[in-house]
Amino acid sequence: MKGKEPGPGRPIGVKNFITIYEVAVKKIAKEKNIKECDVEVDLVIRAIAEARGGNYNYYKDICDRVYGKPKETHEVISEDLKEVSQLLRGILEKKK
Repeated sequence: MKGKEPGPGRPIGVKNFITIYEVAVKKIAKEKNIKECDVEVDLVIRAIAEARGGNYNYYKDICDRVYGKPKETHEVISEDLKEVSQLLRGILEKKK
């Protein structure tokens, strides 16, 4: 067999979600004779309604796929560092 086997990931020629999303928004806008931004507003309204009804994943999935996942940051405050440092010193002192 010549060449390498395809690796993991999306196969060549398969569209990603954002491409499919944009095509769907354009198609709905054309069918309903409304602006594309109005279709997106309707989708967000539906997503919020679903989330309020207990289906938070519907909202989260749309937002994560269209706008990207939010970055998680962990802020360490100097007071927290002082407290942790004191606790560690106390533990080390007890071990001596």
